[in-house]
Amino acid sequence: MLKKILGITLRWGLMGLCLFLLFRGLDWTEFWVSLKKLGFLPVIGAVLFSLIQYIPVAMRFNYLTKFRAGFVTALKASVFCLGINNLFPAKLGEVAKAFYLRKKTGIQLGEGLGLIFWERLVDLNMLMVVGLVAAASLGKDEGVLLLSLVVVGLWAFVIALRINFKVHDLVLKFVPGQSLKLVASDVMHQLHNGMNPVFFLSLFLYSLVSWFLFAAMYFVVLWGVGHLDISAVQVISVFAIATLGYAVPASPGGIGIFEWAFVTTLGAFGVTKGPALACALVMRFCIYVPPVLAALWVMAQSGMSLKGIREQQAETL
Repeated sequence: MLKKILGITLRWGLMGLCLFLLFRGLDWTEFWVSLKKLGFLPVIGAVLFSLIQYIPVAMRFNYLTKFRAGFVTALKASVFCLGINNLFPAKLGEVAKAFYLRKKTGIQLGEGLGLIFWERLVDLNMLMVVGLVAAASLGKDEGVLLLSLVVVGLWAFVIALRINFKVHDLVLKFVPGQSLKLVASDVMHQLHNGMNPVFFLSLFLYSLVSWFLFAAMYFVVLWGVGHLDISAVQVISVFAIATLGYAVPASPGGIGIFEWAFVTTLGAFGVTKGPALACALVMRFCIYVPPVLAALWVMAQSGMSLKGIREQQAETL
């Protein structure tokens, strides 16, 4: 109980601190003027453009299932995951995605979590690359170094599992509970059997298209909607650092943390808080509202519920 309270306190404390720093010193008049200058049609155009990025994400996940899910189911599972992550902290969306996949295709939970692992691993690699650009732009590399160590550690585990499957037995010794052992075993079998050059090349190409469109969203918002006078490298820097803030599981969808990272990075490039926050809110709307609405629709259509997902998570994990 104490651990749970401490976790909640730390999560809400981090979000509160970021929101405090975000609004401290904000010129509200400048902010409202900047918000009005954005224009309704450019914002709607940005929202519509944001929907395109889910196509390669769904194609990638369908490929990972060896096309057993089908594009439509893979699309629903992907937006369901993103929407749930936007509503709840601690990345509940990944678990919800695996449960939805099992419900619709019969793919077992462990295998589904293994597929999601590959998604996250390659996403971390992509993030590390754009992080290097950001570090070069800002003259700081500590964050990229930490991310690189995480990525290298994960790849080392996957390679060790491939070379000697006895790693599987060693890991299971540290996994508590029989149910969780079964899930962990399924995930490791999936990782062990999934490695080959064609698999990696295909996964990389799907991910490259997905991340290209995701990065393009920032150009659309910062250049096309906000009309900010910043370079392409600086846009990529905002993309990298804000994405890290979005990925932090301390708050639903990185609320507060994402905006603070977004505005602070733009501030390093000479953009004042007013226009920076206006652009951050447009980006927040693009990445938050469509997936949440889609997730609620998918959940209602499938008969699943948040309570049920949490109960299944507790029983299985």
